[in-house]
Amino acid sequence: MATAPALRPNRRGLSGWPPPPEERYDVFTELAAAAAELDDAALVGQLLVVGLDGRSMSDAVRRRLDELRPAGVILFGRNLSDPEQTARFNTDLQRAAAELGLPGLLIAVDQEGGRVRRLKTGYTPIPAMAELPGAADEAGARRIGEVIGRELRAAGFNWNLAPVVDVLTNPDNPGIGDRAFSGDPAVVARYAAALAEGLNAAGAACCAKHFPGKGEAARDAHYDLPLIDVDTEHLEVYEWPPFRSLLADNHPARAAMVSHVVIPALDPELPASLSPAVYRALRGEIGFDGVAVTDDLEMGAIVNDYAVGGAARMAVAAGADLVLVCHDGDRMTAARDALLEALIGGGLERGELVRRVVRVWALKLALGLPLPGLEEYELARGELYLRRGLDSAPPVEPPPLSVCGSAEHRRIVREALGGG
Repeated sequence: MATAPALRPNRRGLSGWPPPPEERYDVFTELAAAAAELDDAALVGQLLVVGLDGRSMSDAVRRRLDELRPAGVILFGRNLSDPEQTARFNTDLQRAAAELGLPGLLIAVDQEGGRVRRLKTGYTPIPAMAELPGAADEAGARRIGEVIGRELRAAGFNWNLAPVVDVLTNPDNPGIGDRAFSGDPAVVARYAAALAEGLNAAGAACCAKHFPGKGEAARDAHYDLPLIDVDTEHLEVYEWPPFRSLLADNHPARAAMVSHVVIPALDPELPASLSPAVYRALRGEIGFDGVAVTDDLEMGAIVNDYAVGGAARMAVAAGADLVLVCHDGDRMTAARDALLEALIGGGLERGELVRRVVRVWALKLALGLPLPGLEEYELARGELYLRRGLDSAPPVEPPPLSVCGSAEHRRIVREALGGG
Protein backbone atom coordinates (compact mmCIF):
# COMPACT_ATOMS: atom_id res chain seq x y z
CA MET A 1 0.00 0.00 0.00
CA ALA A 2 1.35 3.42 -0.94
CA THR A 3 1.96 5.80 1.92
CA ALA A 4 1.39 9.51 2.04
CA PRO A 5 4.50 11.60 1.34
CA ALA A 6 6.23 13.57 4.02
CA LEU A 7 5.04 17.13 3.75
CA ARG A 8 7.28 20.13 3.71
CA PRO A 9 6.39 22.83 6.23
CA ASN A 10 4.24 25.59 4.84
CA ARG A 11 6.44 28.60 4.16
CA ARG A 12 3.89 30.65 6.05
CA GLY A 13 3.38 28.10 8.81
CA LEU A 14 0.50 25.64 8.97
CA SER A 15 -1.04 27.27 12.02
CA GLY A 16 -0.33 30.98 11.81
CA TRP A 17 -1.22 33.92 9.61
CA PRO A 18 1.70 35.63 7.87
CA PRO A 19 3.05 38.41 10.08
CA PRO A 20 1.58 41.86 9.48
CA PRO A 21 3.84 44.43 7.83
CA GLU A 22 3.34 46.78 10.77
CA GLU A 23 2.24 46.18 14.33
CA ARG A 24 -0.27 49.03 14.26
CA TYR A 25 -2.97 47.09 12.43
CA ASP A 26 -3.41 43.40 11.68
CA VAL A 27 -6.28 42.83 9.29
CA PHE A 28 -6.48 39.12 10.09
CA THR A 29 -6.74 39.81 13.81
CA GLU A 30 -9.57 42.24 13.11
CA LEU A 31 -11.36 39.74 10.88
CA ALA A 32 -11.01 37.08 13.57
CA ALA A 33 -12.41 39.40 16.23
CA ALA A 34 -15.47 40.11 14.06
CA ALA A 35 -15.99 36.43 13.18
CA ALA A 36 -15.69 35.41 16.83
CA GLU A 37 -18.80 37.50 17.60
CA LEU A 38 -21.00 35.28 15.39
CA ASP A 39 -23.36 32.91 17.14
CA ASP A 40 -22.90 29.20 16.41
CA ALA A 41 -25.52 29.01 13.64
CA ALA A 42 -24.17 32.07 11.88
CA LEU A 43 -20.61 30.77 12.18
CA VAL A 44 -21.32 27.42 10.52
CA GLY A 45 -23.44 29.18 7.91
CA GLN A 46 -20.30 31.00 6.76
CA LEU A 47 -18.86 27.60 5.83
CA LEU A 48 -21.61 26.91 3.27
CA VAL A 49 -22.17 27.76 -0.39
CA VAL A 50 -25.59 26.61 -1.53
CA GLY A 51 -27.72 26.41 -4.65
CA LEU A 52 -31.06 28.13 -5.19
CA ASP A 53 -34.29 27.46 -7.06
CA GLY A 54 -35.92 29.81 -9.51
CA ARG A 55 -34.82 32.86 -11.47
CA SER A 56 -35.91 35.64 -9.16
CA MET A 57 -36.16 36.57 -5.52
CA SER A 58 -38.95 34.67 -3.82
CA ASP A 59 -40.10 33.82 -0.32
CA ALA A 60 -38.43 30.42 -0.69
CA VAL A 61 -35.09 31.95 -1.70
CA ARG A 62 -35.21 34.50 1.10
CA ARG A 63 -36.12 31.75 3.58
CA ARG A 64 -33.10 29.68 2.50
CA LEU A 65 -30.79 32.64 3.06
CA ASP A 66 -32.38 33.37 6.43
CA GLU A 67 -32.31 29.78 7.66
CA LEU A 68 -28.85 28.74 6.42
CA ARG A 69 -27.09 32.14 6.59
CA PRO A 70 -24.60 30.97 3.95
CA ALA A 71 -21.30 32.47 2.92
CA GLY A 72 -22.44 32.32 -0.66
CA VAL A 73 -24.67 30.91 -3.34
CA ILE A 74 -24.02 29.25 -6.69
CA LEU A 75 -26.22 29.73 -9.74
CA PHE A 76 -26.79 27.28 -12.59
CA GLY A 77 -28.63 27.30 -15.89
CA ARG A 78 -31.89 26.74 -13.99
CA ASN A 79 -31.43 30.17 -12.43
CA LEU A 80 -30.30 32.12 -15.48
CA SER A 81 -31.69 33.56 -18.70
CA ASP A 82 -30.40 36.88 -20.07
CA PRO A 83 -28.05 39.44 -18.49
CA GLU A 84 -30.87 41.71 -17.32
CA GLN A 85 -32.64 38.92 -15.42
CA THR A 86 -29.40 37.68 -13.92
CA ALA A 87 -28.21 41.10 -12.78
CA ARG A 88 -31.59 41.78 -11.20
CA PHE A 89 -31.58 38.43 -9.35
CA ASN A 90 -28.04 38.90 -8.07
CA THR A 91 -28.78 42.45 -6.94
CA ASP A 92 -31.85 41.20 -5.09
CA LEU A 93 -29.80 38.43 -3.45
CA GLN A 94 -27.26 40.93 -2.09
CA ARG A 95 -30.06 43.24 -0.93
CA ALA A 96 -31.78 40.37 0.90
CA ALA A 97 -28.52 39.36 2.56
CA ALA A 98 -28.05 42.91 3.83
CA GLU A 99 -31.62 43.07 5.11
CA LEU A 100 -31.07 39.80 6.97
CA GLY A 101 -27.87 41.12 8.56
CA LEU A 102 -25.63 38.72 6.62
CA PRO A 103 -22.18 39.47 5.25
CA GLY A 104 -22.17 40.13 1.52
CA LEU A 105 -22.66 36.98 -0.52
CA LEU A 106 -20.11 35.24 -2.64
CA ILE A 107 -22.16 34.66 -5.80
CA ALA A 108 -20.48 31.89 -7.78
CA VAL A 109 -20.91 30.38 -11.22
CA ASP A 110 -19.03 27.93 -13.45
CA GLN A 111 -18.04 30.06 -16.44
CA GLU A 112 -15.10 28.13 -17.83
CA GLY A 113 -15.75 28.35 -21.57
CA GLY A 114 -16.79 25.75 -24.12
CA ARG A 115 -19.32 23.23 -22.83
CA VAL A 116 -19.14 24.47 -19.23
CA ARG A 117 -20.59 27.94 -19.68
CA ARG A 118 -23.63 28.73 -17.54
CA LEU A 119 -24.02 32.21 -19.04
CA LYS A 120 -24.83 31.93 -22.74
CA THR A 121 -27.69 34.05 -24.11
CA GLY A 122 -26.52 37.65 -24.32
CA TYR A 123 -22.89 36.95 -23.37
CA THR A 124 -19.68 36.76 -25.36
CA PRO A 125 -18.99 33.17 -26.53
CA ILE A 126 -15.84 31.73 -24.98
CA PRO A 127 -14.20 28.62 -26.47
CA ALA A 128 -13.14 25.54 -24.52
CA MET A 129 -9.83 26.07 -22.75
CA ALA A 130 -8.22 23.31 -24.84
CA GLU A 131 -8.43 25.68 -27.84
CA LEU A 132 -6.47 28.51 -26.27
CA PRO A 133 -2.84 27.29 -26.39
CA GLY A 134 -3.06 26.61 -30.13
CA ALA A 135 -4.75 29.89 -30.99
CA ALA A 136 -3.81 32.52 -28.41
CA ASP A 137 -0.67 33.59 -26.59
CA GLU A 138 -0.67 34.17 -22.85
CA ALA A 139 -1.51 37.84 -23.26
CA GLY A 140 -4.54 36.78 -25.29
CA ALA A 141 -5.58 34.33 -22.57
CA ARG A 142 -5.36 37.16 -20.06
CA ARG A 143 -7.59 39.36 -22.24
CA ILE A 144 -10.12 36.53 -22.54
CA GLY A 145 -10.08 36.16 -18.76
CA GLU A 146 -10.74 39.85 -18.40
CA VAL A 147 -13.70 39.66 -20.81
CA ILE A 148 -15.18 36.77 -18.80
CA GLY A 149 -14.60 38.66 -15.55
CA ARG A 150 -16.11 41.92 -16.76
CA GLU A 151 -19.26 40.20 -17.97
CA LEU A 152 -19.58 38.25 -14.73
CA ARG A 153 -19.19 41.40 -12.66
CA ALA A 154 -21.69 43.28 -14.81
CA ALA A 155 -24.24 40.51 -14.19
CA GLY A 156 -23.64 40.57 -10.44
CA PHE A 157 -21.28 37.63 -9.97
CA ASN A 158 -18.08 37.98 -7.96
CA TRP A 159 -16.66 34.44 -8.03
CA ASN A 160 -15.90 32.28 -11.05
CA LEU A 161 -15.28 28.61 -10.24
CA ALA A 162 -12.56 28.47 -12.88
CA PRO A 163 -10.03 27.88 -14.32
CA VAL A 164 -9.63 24.13 -14.57
CA VAL A 165 -5.93 23.47 -13.99
CA ASP A 166 -6.05 19.69 -14.32
CA VAL A 167 -3.39 18.34 -16.69
CA LEU A 168 -5.01 16.04 -19.24
CA THR A 169 -2.65 13.06 -18.96
CA ASN A 170 -5.56 10.71 -19.77
CA PRO A 171 -7.08 11.81 -23.11
CA ASP A 172 -10.12 9.59 -22.41
CA ASN A 173 -10.91 11.38 -19.14
CA PRO A 174 -14.72 11.68 -19.23
CA GLY A 175 -15.07 14.52 -16.71
CA ILE A 176 -12.34 16.85 -17.97
CA GLY A 177 -11.56 16.47 -21.68
CA ASP A 178 -11.47 19.83 -23.45
CA ARG A 179 -12.02 21.69 -20.17
CA ALA A 180 -8.24 21.30 -19.64
CA PHE A 181 -5.76 23.59 -21.36
CA SER A 182 -3.30 20.82 -22.20
CA GLY A 183 -1.58 17.58 -21.24
CA ASP A 184 1.61 19.57 -20.61
CA PRO A 185 1.82 20.93 -17.04
CA ALA A 186 3.94 23.91 -18.11
CA VAL A 187 1.36 24.97 -20.70
CA VAL A 188 -1.49 24.54 -18.20
CA ALA A 189 0.40 26.59 -15.60
CA ARG A 190 1.07 29.48 -17.98
CA TYR A 191 -2.37 29.71 -19.55
CA ALA A 192 -4.33 29.13 -16.35
CA ALA A 193 -2.33 31.82 -14.57
CA ALA A 194 -2.90 34.24 -17.46
CA LEU A 195 -6.64 33.61 -17.50
CA ALA A 196 -6.78 34.02 -13.71
CA GLU A 197 -4.91 37.32 -13.90
CA GLY A 198 -7.52 38.58 -16.36
CA LEU A 199 -10.37 37.55 -14.07
CA ASN A 200 -8.69 39.30 -11.15
CA ALA A 201 -8.12 42.46 -13.17
CA ALA A 202 -11.86 42.58 -13.82
CA GLY A 203 -12.60 42.21 -10.11
CA ALA A 204 -13.86 38.61 -10.27
CA ALA A 205 -12.31 36.08 -7.92
CA CYS A 206 -11.24 32.81 -9.48
CA CYS A 207 -10.85 29.25 -8.22
CA ALA A 208 -8.19 26.75 -9.31
CA LYS A 209 -9.73 23.31 -9.68
CA HIS A 210 -9.65 20.31 -9.08
CA PHE A 211 -6.93 19.73 -6.44
CA PRO A 212 -5.00 17.44 -6.05
CA GLY A 213 -5.47 16.97 -9.80
CA LYS A 214 -7.73 14.62 -11.73
CA GLY A 215 -6.36 14.76 -15.25
CA GLU A 216 -5.60 11.04 -15.06
CA ALA A 217 -9.13 10.04 -13.98
CA ALA A 218 -11.00 7.36 -15.94
CA ARG A 219 -14.38 8.08 -14.28
CA ASP A 220 -16.51 11.19 -13.96
CA ALA A 221 -16.96 12.21 -10.32
CA HIS A 222 -20.47 13.46 -11.10
CA TYR A 223 -21.46 9.78 -11.19
CA ASP A 224 -18.72 7.64 -9.58
CA LEU A 225 -15.70 8.05 -7.35
CA PRO A 226 -12.53 8.00 -9.49
CA LEU A 227 -9.51 6.08 -8.25
CA ILE A 228 -6.25 7.57 -9.54
CA ASP A 229 -3.39 5.21 -8.75
CA VAL A 230 -0.36 7.41 -9.40
CA ASP A 231 2.72 7.90 -7.26
CA THR A 232 3.91 11.09 -5.61
CA GLU A 233 6.44 11.69 -8.39
CA HIS A 234 3.57 11.85 -10.89
CA LEU A 235 1.81 14.41 -8.67
CA GLU A 236 4.96 16.51 -8.40
CA VAL A 237 5.78 16.38 -12.10
CA TYR A 238 2.32 16.62 -13.66
CA GLU A 239 -0.51 17.59 -11.33
CA TRP A 240 0.96 20.12 -8.93
CA PRO A 241 3.02 22.62 -11.02
CA PRO A 242 -0.15 24.41 -12.28
CA PHE A 243 -1.55 24.61 -8.76
CA ARG A 244 1.70 26.14 -7.52
CA SER A 245 1.55 28.61 -10.39
CA LEU A 246 -1.89 29.80 -9.27
CA LEU A 247 -1.93 29.23 -5.53
CA ALA A 248 1.47 29.67 -3.90
CA ASP A 249 2.24 32.94 -2.11
CA ASN A 250 0.54 35.89 -3.83
CA HIS A 251 -0.24 34.16 -7.10
CA PRO A 252 -3.56 34.96 -8.78
CA ALA A 253 -6.07 32.46 -7.35
CA ARG A 254 -7.32 33.02 -3.80
CA ALA A 255 -9.47 29.87 -3.82
CA ALA A 256 -8.91 26.22 -4.68
CA MET A 257 -11.53 23.53 -5.24
CA VAL A 258 -10.76 20.11 -3.77
CA SER A 259 -12.09 17.22 -5.83
CA HIS A 260 -13.81 13.92 -5.16
CA VAL A 261 -11.08 11.48 -6.20
CA VAL A 262 -9.13 8.85 -4.30
CA ILE A 263 -5.37 9.01 -4.78
CA PRO A 264 -3.85 6.22 -2.66
CA ALA A 265 -0.45 7.92 -2.64
CA LEU A 266 -2.07 10.66 -0.52
CA ASP A 267 -4.89 8.77 1.21
CA PRO A 268 -5.73 5.13 0.42
CA GLU A 269 -9.35 5.38 1.60
CA LEU A 270 -10.95 8.81 1.64
CA PRO A 271 -11.98 11.05 -1.26
CA ALA A 272 -9.63 14.02 -1.50
CA SER A 273 -12.40 16.42 -0.45
CA LEU A 274 -12.78 14.57 2.87
CA SER A 275 -9.10 13.74 3.49
CA PRO A 276 -6.93 15.56 6.07
CA ALA A 277 -3.83 14.40 4.17
CA VAL A 278 -4.97 16.17 1.01
CA TYR A 279 -5.65 19.48 2.79
CA ARG A 280 -2.23 19.20 4.46
CA ALA A 281 -0.72 18.79 1.01
CA LEU A 282 -2.61 21.85 -0.26
CA ARG A 283 -1.37 23.98 2.65
CA GLY A 284 2.11 22.48 2.92
CA GLU A 285 3.25 21.14 -0.43
CA ILE A 286 1.54 23.84 -2.48
CA GLY A 287 1.91 26.64 0.11
CA PHE A 288 -1.69 27.85 -0.23
CA ASP A 289 -3.23 30.05 2.46
CA GLY A 290 -6.50 30.98 0.73
CA VAL A 291 -9.97 29.45 0.63
CA ALA A 292 -10.30 25.69 0.13
CA VAL A 293 -13.78 24.75 -1.13
CA THR A 294 -15.08 21.25 -1.82
CA ASP A 295 -16.58 20.25 -5.10
CA ASP A 296 -20.36 19.73 -4.87
CA LEU A 297 -21.08 17.23 -2.09
CA GLU A 298 -24.13 16.01 -4.02
CA MET A 299 -22.04 14.40 -6.76
CA GLY A 300 -22.30 10.65 -7.15
CA ALA A 301 -18.69 10.30 -6.00
CA ILE A 302 -19.89 11.32 -2.52
CA VAL A 303 -23.59 10.45 -2.18
CA ASN A 304 -23.03 6.89 -3.40
CA ASP A 305 -21.14 6.24 -0.15
CA TYR A 306 -21.82 9.10 2.28
CA ALA A 307 -24.71 11.13 3.63
CA VAL A 308 -24.23 14.78 2.71
CA GLY A 309 -24.41 15.93 6.34
CA GLY A 310 -21.69 13.51 7.38
CA ALA A 311 -19.59 14.41 4.35
CA ALA A 312 -19.85 18.12 5.20
CA ARG A 313 -18.68 17.44 8.74
CA MET A 314 -15.80 15.28 7.50
CA ALA A 315 -14.75 17.88 4.93
CA VAL A 316 -14.60 20.71 7.45
CA ALA A 317 -12.84 18.50 10.01
CA ALA A 318 -10.33 17.59 7.30
CA GLY A 319 -9.56 21.20 6.40
CA ALA A 320 -12.19 22.63 4.04
CA ASP A 321 -13.11 26.29 4.53
CA LEU A 322 -16.30 26.04 2.45
CA VAL A 323 -18.53 23.12 1.49
CA LEU A 324 -20.58 23.25 -1.68
CA VAL A 325 -24.11 21.80 -1.71
CA CYS A 326 -25.77 22.75 -4.97
CA HIS A 327 -29.19 21.22 -5.51
CA ASP A 328 -31.34 19.69 -2.78
CA GLY A 329 -32.61 21.94 0.01
CA ASP A 330 -32.91 19.10 2.51
CA ARG A 331 -29.27 18.17 1.94
CA MET A 332 -28.23 21.78 2.46
CA THR A 333 -30.05 21.82 5.78
CA ALA A 334 -28.50 18.47 6.69
CA ALA A 335 -25.03 19.88 6.01
CA ARG A 336 -25.72 22.90 8.20
CA ASP A 337 -27.22 20.77 10.97
CA ALA A 338 -24.28 18.35 10.95
CA LEU A 339 -21.78 21.18 11.26
CA LEU A 340 -23.78 22.87 14.01
CA GLU A 341 -24.16 19.63 15.95
CA ALA A 342 -20.42 18.96 15.68
CA LEU A 343 -19.61 22.48 16.87
CA ILE A 344 -21.97 22.31 19.84
CA GLY A 345 -20.85 18.79 20.71
CA GLY A 346 -17.14 19.55 20.50
CA GLY A 347 -16.39 17.57 17.36
CA LEU A 348 -15.39 20.83 15.65
CA GLU A 349 -13.45 23.39 17.65
CA ARG A 350 -14.89 26.90 17.55
CA GLY A 351 -11.58 28.69 17.31
CA GLU A 352 -10.62 26.62 14.28
CA LEU A 353 -13.92 27.41 12.58
CA VAL A 354 -13.30 31.11 13.20
CA ARG A 355 -9.99 30.68 11.38
CA ARG A 356 -11.81 29.11 8.43
CA VAL A 357 -14.29 31.99 8.34
CA VAL A 358 -11.39 34.46 8.43
CA ARG A 359 -10.07 32.95 5.18
CA VAL A 360 -13.53 33.24 3.63
CA TRP A 361 -13.97 36.79 4.87
CA ALA A 362 -10.54 37.79 3.56
CA LEU A 363 -11.81 36.79 0.12
CA LYS A 364 -15.01 38.77 0.69
CA LEU A 365 -13.03 41.77 1.90
CA ALA A 366 -10.82 41.64 -1.20
CA LEU A 367 -14.01 41.76 -3.30
CA GLY A 368 -15.40 44.72 -1.36
CA LEU A 369 -18.32 42.76 0.12
CA PRO A 370 -19.91 44.08 3.34
CA LEU A 371 -18.76 42.47 6.58
CA PRO A 372 -20.96 43.51 9.51
CA GLY A 373 -18.93 43.85 12.67
CA LEU A 374 -15.65 44.73 10.94
CA GLU A 375 -14.61 48.18 12.07
CA GLU A 376 -12.50 50.48 9.87
CA TYR A 377 -13.53 48.56 6.76
CA GLU A 378 -11.57 50.60 4.21
CA LEU A 379 -8.43 50.45 6.33
CA ALA A 380 -8.85 46.68 6.59
CA ARG A 381 -9.27 46.31 2.83
CA GLY A 382 -6.27 48.47 2.08
CA GLU A 383 -4.12 46.56 4.56
CA LEU A 384 -5.21 43.25 3.04
CA TYR A 385 -3.96 44.36 -0.36
CA LEU A 386 -0.73 45.71 1.10
CA ARG A 387 -0.16 42.30 2.66
CA ARG A 388 -0.43 40.86 -0.83
CA GLY A 389 2.16 43.22 -2.21
CA LEU A 390 -0.28 45.47 -4.05
CA ASP A 391 -0.38 49.25 -3.79
CA SER A 392 -4.14 49.60 -3.47
CA ALA A 393 -7.41 47.69 -3.57
CA PRO A 394 -9.21 47.62 -6.92
CA PRO A 395 -12.57 49.35 -7.31
CA VAL A 396 -15.67 47.33 -6.48
CA GLU A 397 -18.11 49.02 -8.86
CA PRO A 398 -19.09 46.66 -11.69
CA PRO A 399 -18.99 47.68 -15.35
CA PRO A 400 -22.28 48.51 -17.11
CA LEU A 401 -24.49 45.63 -18.18
CA SER A 402 -24.00 46.69 -21.79
CA VAL A 403 -20.55 45.06 -21.84
CA CYS A 404 -22.19 41.61 -21.87
CA GLY A 405 -21.94 40.20 -25.39
CA SER A 406 -20.78 43.58 -26.70
CA ALA A 407 -19.14 44.04 -30.07
CA GLU A 408 -16.00 45.22 -28.25
CA HIS A 409 -15.79 42.05 -26.17
CA ARG A 410 -16.42 39.84 -29.17
CA ARG A 411 -13.65 41.66 -31.03
CA ILE A 412 -11.22 41.21 -28.11
CA VAL A 413 -11.86 37.47 -28.00
CA ARG A 414 -11.66 37.11 -31.78
CA GLU A 415 -8.33 38.97 -31.91
CA ALA A 416 -6.97 37.07 -28.91
CA LEU A 417 -7.69 33.84 -30.79
CA GLY A 418 -5.82 35.12 -33.82
CA GLY A 419 -8.91 35.92 -35.84
CA GLY A 420 -7.99 39.54 -36.58
